[in-house]
Amino acid sequence: MSRDGLHARLRAATDPAHRALETSLDWQARVATLGGYRDLLGRLYGFHAVWESAIGSGLADEPFLAPRRRLALLAADLDHLGLPASAVLNLPPCHPDPASHPRSGPCCPHHRPSRCRALAA
Repeated sequence: MSRDGLHARLRAATDPAHRALETSLDWQARVATLGGYRDLLGRLYGFHAVWESAIGSGLADEPFLAPRRRLALLAADLDHLGLPASAVLNLPPCHPDPASHPRSGPCCPHHRPSRCRALAA
């Protein structure tokens, strides 16, 4: 199977999960304010900081992954929105098992209870 075929199959197979996540994110309300938008991007950064590395290690296919990476783009957007690079690097990562990672916080995009301290500024 070609890379493009695999990508199309993966996209189709995960479409329902992505749609459900977008609905649960309530993204329109989150991006209604600068702080809410910055918070959402920070949570996405925490997610991509963990998962891009894990997927990269597991798949070991950089030519396939390179155009799909989002971490640097999210960091640039956060910088443009006034969050210094040092604060971006200190955003809590989003691990699949937060109990086993003491620095993890409610950073995953679908968690709403509290905002990351670095983003509240």
